Amino acid sequence: MTVKSFRFCDLPEVAPTAVPTEQIQPVAQVYNQPLRHILLGSPERVRQTIHQLHNLRYVEALQWSRIQAIPNNQIVITPNAGEVMSILVRAARGG
Repeated sequence: MTVKSFRFCDLPEVAPTAVPTEQIQPVAQVYNQPLRHILLGSPERVRQTIHQLHNLRYVEALQWSRIQAIPNNQIVITPNAGEVMSILVRAARGG
């Protein structure tokens, strides 16, 4: 998977838009919607992040699937209708 990096100056300016209040969901409904978490990196970094999320009491480490190799270095993510995606790429801190 190739991820192209952008600088803020490369991104087109988009005017903020107001969201009609009828489209805003109550917090309880938002938290009940499933959210898929995907950790993609070296095996060591993925394990470290799983344990960090556990230590932050975000999720139990045993709830994650086993670490799996990516066949042919390709991955396909199939969204459900109406789903969106956001990706954060950051360097690992030493330590």
